[in-house]
Amino acid sequence: MSNEADIRVSQSLTEYSVGYSNTQFIAELALPRVIERRTNPFAYTWDKDNFLLQDDLRAPATKSNAVTIGLSKGSSFVLQEHALHSDIPIEDYNAAKDADARWDLKRDHTKMVNDMLLLRHEYDVAAALFNATTFASYTAALTGNDRWDVVGTSDPVGKVLDAIEAVRQQIGIDANTVIIGKTVFRKLQNHPDILDRIKYGGNTMKPADVTAAALASIFNVDKVLVGGAVYNSNPQGKAASMTDVWGKYCLVCYVNPNPSPMSPSLGYNYYNPDFEKVREWYKEEEEAWRVEVKKKYKPMINSAVSGYLYQTVIS
Repeated sequence: MSNEADIRVSQSLTEYSVGYSNTQFIAELALPRVIERRTNPFAYTWDKDNFLLQDDLRAPATKSNAVTIGLSKGSSFVLQEHALHSDIPIEDYNAAKDADARWDLKRDHTKMVNDMLLLRHEYDVAAALFNATTFASYTAALTGNDRWDVVGTSDPVGKVLDAIEAVRQQIGIDANTVIIGKTVFRKLQNHPDILDRIKYGGNTMKPADVTAAALASIFNVDKVLVGGAVYNSNPQGKAASMTDVWGKYCLVCYVNPNPSPMSPSLGYNYYNPDFEKVREWYKEEEEAWRVEVKKKYKPMINSAVSGYLYQTVIS
């Protein structure tokens, strides 16, 4: 058995957890992290009053005209706690310490638990972003010959440019980010229109390669985010059914390169670093070390008008 006195926060494992990242996940590139320590946080909402033509002429010895910034207090929210733990049998723990090539099982389990937390976060963000309801007035489903796996009739570059313009018409800023899943990316890598635009960058020894950076250049955006994460959609104990987290969608959006709660962007991941910690304690009855990772955050889409979503871009 164990009691609360046995539970301690591991500073080294906490520092490892805070600094840990996994490059296969893109959720925090789509919804950048901003620090949130307010007791009763709320999101800021931008409106189109910011685009009014103001009377800014000032006569000598007079006050300047007042304006109202189109920035209001939006919906309040609560940061949610996310936590998982893993048990390390004492036999495994001792064997790892005694092995010639010693390794730190507590750190390894911290990494694996972090990956599971990040996978859940990735799934939740993808479900919110690749959702026609989220972008109800700013979405379209591709059908038939318009789908990007149909050669000769589809026009992925034209569709993305149309979406960039649609975003500009709403927020006055060009969309700077394209988000797609790995399956869609594979189709674009072999699309004749894409290949034709980069073919002169290669040679017989090294053909031109359609990378995410190459796509970003073709689409004239800062970055193309390619989500490659998969998850097992069947319950534990059943035969695995591996499923793409990011499906057959393409989101064209504006993601602020300088994240700030008061700056317009598709959305943010509000995160309180004070609550991230790794706790460890020994479970005498189970004869195992328990490692628990805790985080506190809330991903939110703040501005649906900052995005345009294409559904079913491939068959």
